[in-house]
Amino acid sequence: MLKAMYQKWRQKLLKNYRVEVIDEITLSQRQAFSLKPIRVILLTTIFSLLLIGGTSALIFYVPFIRKQIPGYLNPAVKQQQQDLMEKVKTLAHQIEDRDSLIKTLQNSVLEGENLPEYTNLSSEGYSDEPQSSVDILQEPGPEVLLPPISATIASGEESMAELIPVTTDYISPIQNLFRPVKNGTVSNPFNVNKQHFGIDLVAKEEEPVHAAADGFVIIAEYHEGSGYVIGVSSRDDVLTFYKHNSVLYKKIGDFVSAGSPIAMMGNSGENSTGPHLHFELWYKGVPKDPALYISFK
Repeated sequence: MLKAMYQKWRQKLLKNYRVEVIDEITLSQRQAFSLKPIRVILLTTIFSLLLIGGTSALIFYVPFIRKQIPGYLNPAVKQQQQDLMEKVKTLAHQIEDRDSLIKTLQNSVLEGENLPEYTNLSSEGYSDEPQSSVDILQEPGPEVLLPPISATIASGEESMAELIPVTTDYISPIQNLFRPVKNGTVSNPFNVNKQHFGIDLVAKEEEPVHAAADGFVIIAEYHEGSGYVIGVSSRDDVLTFYKHNSVLYKKIGDFVSAGSPIAMMGNSGENSTGPHLHFELWYKGVPKDPALYISFK
């Protein structure tokens, strides 16, 4: 049956047909053609392929024509949009992480609530478990003098004429920290048993407060108990906080260099009893005694 159908269609496709062109008025024959259906099909297919190929070539090789097509998007522009979307997503994740970190720090450091429970905490620091060689302190050694650093504060430029002595004999990521207050003296030491996770430095009220290490500002706001607070996040999970300031020179997201002025000492906040700076040093979420790493003589 299939063979019979094949033979029937083959005969139709290969059969000659006569096409005549007749004048409508005189009914005289003007032209005559002899065609086979298979030839018509082949010619139509070839013409269609040529038409499609030519149109595609024009679109591909002629940018002007390509840009006229509705909905067409330049690959370079499309790639730029994709890159921008990736950057937006990355920034959104960074903002979420920053907001989460700020909220955690506000609850733990500023409010004094939800602080992690540490065992074997003493005024000497955290010793919950055997520490790695990176965290072990060596015997105190000689002090070295860092070169002077020029700092610009709100009232003008002030040159740190005195060299700031810091100890460099600690095998720790929190070594070589700058003294936050040049002329400050310790009035209240670090004591975790009394929930005092930093030290209080007394100096004149308008003494500039300097960043102890390079980093990015993660907190810069007024808090009811701690007054004007600024916090800096440095590498190796080092955090430093400066409380009870009268003026803040930096805002969240700013990069600060070690030794650069970030605030002015004051007497802000309900917990302040006089002009001083409350300075905290945190390493990997653990409060450290700044006096073990910075010379406050």
